Amino acid sequence: MALAAMAILGVALSAAVLRNSAPDFTWADALHTTFSMSGLVIGIMAVAIACLARRARARELLALTAFILATALTSSHAFARINNRPLLLLLTAIHHLGIAAWIGGLPYLSITLVRADDKTAARVARRFSRLAMASVLALCIAGLVMMRWYLGEASTL
Repeated sequence: MALAAMAILGVALSAAVLRNSAPDFTWADALHTTFSMSGLVIGIMAVAIACLARRARARELLALTAFILATALTSSHAFARINNRPLLLLLTAIHHLGIAAWIGGLPYLSITLVRADDKTAARVARRFSRLAMASVLALCIAGLVMMRWYLGEASTL
């Protein structure tokens, strides 16, 4: 539900910025932008995941999550590029997945560490550490390659 709220708030904030920077830009115009449509779809899919989380199978939740990722990519810098779009979309997807695995896993790690016995908590912490290290590695590699394509030279940073 937090993802749904943030997606909707992101659309509202971006629309407000556009509305205030261009006098002839209307709220209706904002609803027809790619960022609005993708944000609203992400919000709807996030609500669907929240509603189905207890009843749905992992495969169904994974499909909704993949749809959220694909939709997020349509409003990314990579999607807006003409050159090297497939590579940049792949790197952006890796970047998003790394963030989702690492940051998204933190609440579950915290819950497990509080509720589980010492042996289980230690096993889960080791597994999460490996996941976090792989996620950070993916974030760094994807970020560095994207920096190269978006900025050209390190000095531009």
